[in-house]
Amino acid sequence: MERDSESESEEGALPSAPPPRAKTLAGPDAEEEDADADADGIRSAQVAREIYGADARAEVTLKPDGASRGGVRLSALHELVTWVMTDHGANPSRWAFVRNKPLVSRVVMLLAPGIDATRRGPSLSIPVLDAFQLHLTPFNSTPTSLFSREPLRCASSAEHTPRVRGALGAPIATTFDNPTGNAWCVARALLCSVDANKGSARGDGVTRKDRDRAAGKKRDRDRDDGGGGGGGGGDDATKRKPYGSTNAADLCKREMPMPPSHYVLSAADMADMEYPVPRLARAAGGDGGGGDAAGADAAGDGGDTAGGDASVDDRSRRLVVPEGYVVTQPSGGGIARAPHLSMVAIDCEMCYSGVGENKKLELARASAVGPDGAVIYDKLVMPEEAITDYNTTHSGITAEQMRGVTTTLRDVQRELLELIAAETILVGHSLENDLKRLKMMHANCVDTVALYPHKRGPPYRNKLSGLTEKFLGRKIQEGTHDSVADARATMELALLKFVFGTGFGEPSSEGGSVFEALTGAGKRCAVIDKEHVVRRLASGVGTGIVVKTDARALAHDDAATDAIVAEVRKPLRRRSTATDADAADADAAGASGDGADVVFAHLYGYYEHLEESNKRWAAHTGRDAKTPRKRPKDDGDAAAEGAEGAEEEEEEEEEEEEDAYDDVEESIAADAALMDLDACVGKVWDALPSNAMLILATGVGDSPRLRTLQERKWKRVQGIGPWGPWTEDADAELKRAAERCRAGVAFAAVKP
Repeated sequence: MERDSESESEEGALPSAPPPRAKTLAGPDAEEEDADADADGIRSAQVAREIYGADARAEVTLKPDGASRGGVRLSALHELVTWVMTDHGANPSRWAFVRNKPLVSRVVMLLAPGIDATRRGPSLSIPVLDAFQLHLTPFNSTPTSLFSREPLRCASSAEHTPRVRGALGAPIATTFDNPTGNAWCVARALLCSVDANKGSARGDGVTRKDRDRAAGKKRDRDRDDGGGGGGGGGDDATKRKPYGSTNAADLCKREMPMPPSHYVLSAADMADMEYPVPRLARAAGGDGGGGDAAGADAAGDGGDTAGGDASVDDRSRRLVVPEGYVVTQPSGGGIARAPHLSMVAIDCEMCYSGVGENKKLELARASAVGPDGAVIYDKLVMPEEAITDYNTTHSGITAEQMRGVTTTLRDVQRELLELIAAETILVGHSLENDLKRLKMMHANCVDTVALYPHKRGPPYRNKLSGLTEKFLGRKIQEGTHDSVADARATMELALLKFVFGTGFGEPSSEGGSVFEALTGAGKRCAVIDKEHVVRRLASGVGTGIVVKTDARALAHDDAATDAIVAEVRKPLRRRSTATDADAADADAAGASGDGADVVFAHLYGYYEHLEESNKRWAAHTGRDAKTPRKRPKDDGDAAAEGAEGAEEEEEEEEEEEEDAYDDVEESIAADAALMDLDACVGKVWDALPSNAMLILATGVGDSPRLRTLQERKWKRVQGIGPWGPWTEDADAELKRAAERCRAGVAFAAVKP
């Protein structure tokens, strides 16, 4: 049977029986043959030179017209890597053409989120790079149209990315189902989507489903061996629970693979989840006070993320806590008890005060339980302003219950500061919301939202009621909420995670890890990223290189680029005679000087610019929704309050400066961030050896802005804020913004 001519040439494979030492340059017209049996020899540099010729080069061409209507799914981009670097990967022939595939020596994958594709006309493909545009103008700040872009300025990214344009050529459109996802969510979609139904890239005939099934049986045996844990042998409810007793007192007694401190949110996680943290402000008179060490870590990001453009001037700044907030104190210091409690779970219920633009959530009840689930605090709280909506459906609070309540927020803060020391691990579900209502800052936080992530990734979150029913075998929040029951469930969910380990409760990804597939095929992998990403991606399947930056030295992208360059300059191990098993043994022995066959790295610079720009835009367009500023002080007041009043005035001026948003300045900053990205990509390209492939993907567009817009939709539906009621036009504009954010771009090229 005659085969299709296009499929025969896709790989640029060898002729069926090449003459010995023939210098045949295979191309798109060459006949494709199954070369799996000869794969090891083909990938030897010596054999490749003999067959293809010393001057032969690999090439890759992206085919926009072959992509689906919305573009190539982001989760399918890994096919290009596994197709080139293994003999079992899916062929991406629909959207990519690889000439002389066996000549590709290594692959570098870069993920630079934040840049979306602008489509021209009815076609969703991108025929030329000039169509790859980035809108740099801000969203309209008027209440009637918060989602449309002002046509002030639209700069083509081609103008600011000459290195990308010159080296990588025309891109292809990509699409991602979760446009509001954060950087980790995008990386997981890109790298953890290897088809589980296909044979393992290890070549052992075992699919990922088979391995998962075997792992599941082992977990079942482990539960049967040690899952009873004081559950009371005759209790039918306990028998039905798949994890043994889930009572907090029983879980506390069980062995934990990692200590609870392992699950504490990093400073970067707290920033992403919008936890209340201190901010840096100019010090008045050189006083460096304002917050403890824990607060400093929360504000500074601990070296795990980009250092930004901080300078020596930062040393003249101090940490400032917003008005009305308190910070937990070290055990035995201030009013914090000693010895301190190891863990405390809290939950709060809210009511509403004010109406219309002034409507806001207020603390109505605060509850806390200890490590064993026993109640250690539970009080109703009377807000300073009159309650206009008891929110009974969600809070369980009624007017009858609140009658005669005199406890204030300040009372609750003082009492919780006694119970919760800075060293105490504070547990909660969407804990940042409780801390905001309590006006409290704490650095050692464990959030069950992070312990049990939603299958779609952030900003989606699993409901506490759903997690409780699934993992604890009981129902809560039926009818109304009870903060004591919610706090106890949160503590038990956290303890269950601690007992069963880091992988427990994690959603199954769309497929296997690309690094597992590559490592199984005998390839060395390197992941260059922030610590929490390296820990998730490179564990057991590659070399992890953590990018740590100094605020007074390199930013993340510069440090990551230097690490990439150092990695690709290492020589590759030649496998002309070694089997995959031999290569794996050599890898385990840590052969010195061997470079990675596949390198993955994150470039966050442009995305972080979008995050900071969005914060300024949100403050600028939402100013009227904030608590009204205090009236100006007259001369008598200022004289009476002295230096303290002057300091508060200076802080307010700083807040106004930080909130300032200028369209032109933001556009210029975006241009600069884009040019920085282009310079990093160019530096990597220059360092690549001949026949190395570089893939650059963006994944999503301006997801920080889209998350803010979705949050404002909820507020407008609730009648909160100065933006007016939610309308059909606003909904249509939000949907268009989401579609645009889904559309990323991908580039690929082989170094000549």
